[in-house]
Amino acid sequence: MGMRLQIAFLFPKLSKEEEKTIMEQKLESLDREQQQPRREMEPTLKESTKRVVAYLLSTVLIMTTVPGAVLEAEESQAAPTSSSYAGQGTPLAGQELDSLVAPIALYPDALVAQVLTGATFPDQIAVASYWIQQNKDLTGSALMEAVDKQSWDPSVKALTQFPSVLNNIAQNLSWTSQLGEA
Repeated sequence: MGMRLQIAFLFPKLSKEEEKTIMEQKLESLDREQQQPRREMEPTLKESTKRVVAYLLSTVLIMTTVPGAVLEAEESQAAPTSSSYAGQGTPLAGQELDSLVAPIALYPDALVAQVLTGATFPDQIAVASYWIQQNKDLTGSALMEAVDKQSWDPSVKALTQFPSVLNNIAQNLSWTSQLGEA
């Protein structure tokens, strides 16, 4: 009824049939609006464009970073190539490196670290082993004080606390040199 008054007020000169037709058209348009999703809820073209651009940028970012990480992981597992190798000599293959490290593989990690670092100083390893044999009477803190006075690398000094290990790596200096180079 309120709609009819509104229409009558807007179009006072219309006949009843015209009024009825306009009313039906108005109801049909209202029905269509209710069936269609609301315009406010639909994203605008500008918002849709922003979303698409955000998704594309995210995808590009992922595609550029993830393959790089995968390649780095694959390269670290594979034997290094001559172009990426910055050390001296020829790089060792995985099996060669495994067989080289096998004699110390069961040592505790801290000792392995000292052996690997000390192996880069094979000349000091030989001197330290000879020095330990000459000073067998030194033990404990007296040994540590005497070793600290030496000019050896700290890793070689640390190996003096393990005389049998130091002796083993000094007995096979070619292996120690190869380990140090690797």
